[in-house]
Amino acid sequence: MIDRIAGSSYSKKTMLAQRLLEHRKIPCLSQDHLKMGLIRSKTIDLRVDQDAQLTEVLWPITREIIRTAIENEQHLIVEGCYIPATWADDLTDAKRSHIHCLFLLFSARYLDAHREAIQAHACCIEQRADDAIDWAELLRDNRRLLAEVKRAGVSDLLIDEVYPDEKNAARCHPAGMMEESVHKMMRGGEQMQQKQQMSAVRLAGLLAVYFIGYLWLVPRASVRLTLWLDPQALYVNTWVMGACYLVVILLSLLLSWREWKASLHAFRQAPVRCMFRIGWGCVQVLVLNVVLSMLCALLSGQGDSANQEVIRQNVSVAPLFMLYSVLVFAPIVEESVFRGGIFAFCRRHFGFWPAAVISALAFGGIHVMDSLFTAQYSDLIYIIVYGGIGLVNAWYYEHYGGILSSAGVHMLNNLVSYLMM
Repeated sequence: MIDRIAGSSYSKKTMLAQRLLEHRKIPCLSQDHLKMGLIRSKTIDLRVDQDAQLTEVLWPITREIIRTAIENEQHLIVEGCYIPATWADDLTDAKRSHIHCLFLLFSARYLDAHREAIQAHACCIEQRADDAIDWAELLRDNRRLLAEVKRAGVSDLLIDEVYPDEKNAARCHPAGMMEESVHKMMRGGEQMQQKQQMSAVRLAGLLAVYFIGYLWLVPRASVRLTLWLDPQALYVNTWVMGACYLVVILLSLLLSWREWKASLHAFRQAPVRCMFRIGWGCVQVLVLNVVLSMLCALLSGQGDSANQEVIRQNVSVAPLFMLYSVLVFAPIVEESVFRGGIFAFCRRHFGFWPAAVISALAFGGIHVMDSLFTAQYSDLIYIIVYGGIGLVNAWYYEHYGGILSSAGVHMLNNLVSYLMM
């Protein structure tokens, strides 16, 4: 996970980074150190006050360090303000989900009331060549960052009051609030990690809901409830079946809510881009589906998979129920179990590709499971088709916004398949 610390000048963001380093025992990248190294080594011909030009130089370097740390599953603190307002556009949704931001900012009232304290502690963590504060520039910089934080919706610590121990001058300055800032940053980081991680308990719950609830309990409960409502019924009541499906949906959402919530947040940041990616993902899945289906048909001698034939028959009998099943139930429940559950849990322990393959095999397996039990062994080859779809969905889950993205691809693919029946 990446802790990004930024904020106004003299807000003691450097001290916060130092305290986090001491508390969490993880490395810290200071953009100021990087800046001075490049300037003093004459690698770049810029002055320390050329913020816009320095941002153009420092951000690409910082961005790639962040990417490397995330890909290596390493923790890193990044401290500094040489990061453009559009930084999020340079990183995928999956990368952004690993970054926790905290801005230290002054309120205008605080700047007016505590100038002497701010000036007195200008060099409490670093020795500045010139510790004279340009208050007009500080006010402008602070206003700009406040607007940026508001637009981005990231966490901030607004320094807006006289701190409790007024006899201690340091407590009138953010340096006296470092412990609170550290705890806030650590709580935010821990909460983010918890949201990103699928626990063994939640995974076990999802598997129980799917394999015991949906595959075993729902069919039996639907028959019993249908016969209770109409003892002469010859077919399962689709309203009863739909109600049972709804229970499975709600339980799946409850157990994978952290994944859905995190993905919804990523979607809100760039809804148009996410929708475009979902549409493109559907095109990719459809092409893959056609190619792999043709290959499997050639190898097995079957026109279509047994699972697809069952769906086609059910669509002709109960079209509205099947529309609900393929557009609502399957994307929500199957993505919660196989991507939000199995993939996310394995991803944390084994890395992307092993997790993607495991979840894809499980996803493909449940679509050919009936063929195994009915000894239709030639149909088992279609695990390649469904496994391939599972791999694409895992890729979209990992790189393009989490479970909402993979569920969107799943739903659109099912919709196209339904309309073609």
